[in-house]
Amino acid sequence: MTDRIWIYDSTLFAGDHAPGHSMRAEDKPRLAEMLDRMGVDIIEAGMPDDENGIESIRRVAQVLQGAKIAIICRTRPEDIMAAVQLSRRLPRVRLNVFTAVSPQHMKHRLQMDAQETLSVIHHGVTAARTHAEDVQWTAEDATRAEADFLCRAVETAIRAGAATINIADSVGYGVPAEIAQIVQMLKNRVPDIDRAVLSVDCPNDLGLALANSLAALDAGARQVTVTLGGIGARAGHAALEEVVMAIRTRQDRLAFETAVISEQLVPAARLLGELTGFAVQPSKPVIGLNVFSQESGIHLDGRAYDVMTPESVGRDKTDLVLGKYSGRSFFRAKLRSLGFELDNAALDAAYARFQDYAERRRKVSDDDLRVIVTATEGLPRERITFIGMGVKSGSFGPQEAELEIEMDGIRTRARAVGKGPVDACFKAMRILVPHDDVVLTHYELKALTHGSDAKGEVNVRLAGNGHSYNGIGIDPDVIVSSVRAYIDALNRLLAGRDAQNAHPNA
Repeated sequence: MTDRIWIYDSTLFAGDHAPGHSMRAEDKPRLAEMLDRMGVDIIEAGMPDDENGIESIRRVAQVLQGAKIAIICRTRPEDIMAAVQLSRRLPRVRLNVFTAVSPQHMKHRLQMDAQETLSVIHHGVTAARTHAEDVQWTAEDATRAEADFLCRAVETAIRAGAATINIADSVGYGVPAEIAQIVQMLKNRVPDIDRAVLSVDCPNDLGLALANSLAALDAGARQVTVTLGGIGARAGHAALEEVVMAIRTRQDRLAFETAVISEQLVPAARLLGELTGFAVQPSKPVIGLNVFSQESGIHLDGRAYDVMTPESVGRDKTDLVLGKYSGRSFFRAKLRSLGFELDNAALDAAYARFQDYAERRRKVSDDDLRVIVTATEGLPRERITFIGMGVKSGSFGPQEAELEIEMDGIRTRARAVGKGPVDACFKAMRILVPHDDVVLTHYELKALTHGSDAKGEVNVRLAGNGHSYNGIGIDPDVIVSSVRAYIDALNRLLAGRDAQNAHPNA
């Protein structure tokens, strides 16, 4: 018999406090709708501390079909009444009332002693419960609270009507054994603890959010606070996808179940990246692109190293990636999957070309591999060379670019106008090298060094006719690095077409 775990998602509130990740008011309902469809139980929408906050909560509530909406507020009469007034017009509402319980917070922030804090908890939760059926009380900074006082505070909140008790490790201070001990202590020492669901909220400051959350569940907690992608202030929170997939994957040790449809995790992460402008890191557990990619030579069959299937989190398949660490056995197997059957001599020559190519590239795609195998006279030359460029940018007039390249030994120039300097450069490239059947499907810019003179790395992907080609460009000028990346991808594309024309059956 498995125990039900309630998933309390705070991506729209705690996640929104991640530096640079804040979402627009019109974006939050889109993500809330996705989380609702996924099966999240409670979605924390924010605090009604101003008109913008109130309107954001209303808009989120309108799209929810199954999940409860949580409104968070301090244990202050005016804050509680603001939340109560808003909740009266919304269905399926939970009020999450929080109070700091550590000596540090009580002394320096609340400026109250223990007895005064207990009185605030009693009156605050009582007021919330008078007007709402579902009340959660959160013990802020609980891992630094004195044990006896924490027990008294939890007992006070339960007697005042809290149906959920949330133990928050607000500063990411706890370790797994300690979190488990706190949960066990509350279950053993607090009268009527069975009247409430124990919950945990574990930030990731020490990288222990997932471990702490699972330790709490193992000790008897039955609700966990999460955010999609683990985003949040400082180092973030326990990640929704990590908690869900740890439970689903390790049923032998974690005999729990959630209502989350894990097949929607990757689509939800992509939506979050779209709304915040921050793509998922390739090495991010569960949802990162590299989770189901293998490059090392011993990883011939990626399925032998997968502890979960890509389909279980919403990906299509395991991606066995060729790179400089890939061995000959994997190389041969990959060629066979692409329809190439080489004798030993041809395989040796192709593998040597592949190693030369992979040494200069971070990743080798299937389309790159076709070029490498069919280029029997060595790697294909780069037909396009960057010569120079100039741009006119700014907010006063049209953004223009003049680009000069050399293609097949002939220098040419072109001018173009775009929505920005990079767009203008790419349009000029299309004039110089016509490729109307190809689209730009990916553009990513990141800094390789620090400071205003940092080198910028740009990654682009061009796709067309069922094939795709990646390009990388590095330069202190991000526009130049963008052009270099585009030319790099275009050279790969042209080499791929030449190979296809020379070997139409490859």
